[in-house]
Amino acid sequence: MRYAVFSDVHGNLEALSAVLDFFHASKVDGHICCGDVVGYGPNPEECLGLIRGLKNLNIVCGNHDLAVIGRIDVEWFNPYARAATLWCRAAISEDSRLYLESLTARLDQKDFTVVHGTPRRPADEYMLSVAQFKNNMSRVKAWPLFCGHSHMPVSFHCTSEGKVETFFIEDHQPPCARVCAPEMYILVRHGGNTWNQLSGGGGVDAYFRRRPIYRTPLAELVEPLDEPFYRGLTRKGAA
Repeated sequence: MRYAVFSDVHGNLEALSAVLDFFHASKVDGHICCGDVVGYGPNPEECLGLIRGLKNLNIVCGNHDLAVIGRIDVEWFNPYARAATLWCRAAISEDSRLYLESLTARLDQKDFTVVHGTPRRPADEYMLSVAQFKNNMSRVKAWPLFCGHSHMPVSFHCTSEGKVETFFIEDHQPPCARVCAPEMYILVRHGGNTWNQLSGGGGVDAYFRRRPIYRTPLAELVEPLDEPFYRGLTRKGAA
């Protein structure tokens, strides 16, 4: 099986469409989404519709998804995240809300594990260090482990000698491949002007690619919404 792995869409239809076009052209066999489909971006309903239609979909919920359905308190969110969450609650359909409620923050499959944050705290902990990776290794039932949440394009790889290697994907880095040992953890992220994509074959090989995602300025995308939150973002240049 060849999987396309992505995460943290955050209602960004422009980026999601570009990535799904690439996945379709790559003729993948299935899809893995590490959560946070909604939040921040102006098109949560459209993004949910596209993702729900993907073949062989393995998906978990993220902290923003949980906040939109009222299972996480938004008071600890930053002001932009909090405002976007409150707007999103009214913007999505009842069917989409029920779909988000049906998701879990962890998915244990035979050939891989999917969480949004970490195996220890699937919904909200950030995997940021080798120490955290080591502390979570015993909680993984099947490798590789796919995570999102941090928006950092990085993987951790445990060698046969027990050493943990860190692999970062830099901006403008050409497509690259890396053979993975059985114990591997991959972070996926969206942000800036690129989207980090990963696809694994047979649970052994992982291919890392960065793709351009923005085709339209943010101001043009959010103008039809006429929402104060998004007008503030475009004025502050917070795209």
